[in-house]
Amino acid sequence: MSESKIIQNAIQCPDGTVIVSTHRHDFQEHGGYSVDGGRDYLRRCYPLGAEDLIIELSLTEGSSYELKVERLVWGTYGKDGKDELKYVRLSDCSDGHLKAILKLDIIKREDMNIYRSVIETILKSRGIILNDPIENKIKKSLKL
Repeated sequence: MSESKIIQNAIQCPDGTVIVSTHRHDFQEHGGYSVDGGRDYLRRCYPLGAEDLIIELSLTEGSSYELKVERLVWGTYGKDGKDELKYVRLSDCSDGHLKAILKLDIIKREDMNIYRSVIETILKSRGIILNDPIENKIKKSLKL
């Protein structure tokens, strides 16, 4: 049996900071916790006895959809785009942030299907229906 391809290599540190390794030998560290390996391998370092303090956020193609909805993260530079890069779980993003992500050109690429799908699932779970044909018809008739 072959192993599933890694699609996200990340952990959440005890202080809530999410660290992500995006490519091979991309060592990322925060407060004594680290990730490495990108999509090629998973490597973790943490203080002795602190293994239970991290939250594993890594995902493979074989991960359940529910796990992907729970763990998938997005890198953001803040609302004005001037902040330091920070990773946040999509499930922790505001409705407005999720809608803004859906408008980005990058999210329209085929390899971003899982992000689109997860964002739509999160919004739907919050009672927000996207591309509602009736709503679109009303907007069109009102020229909104």
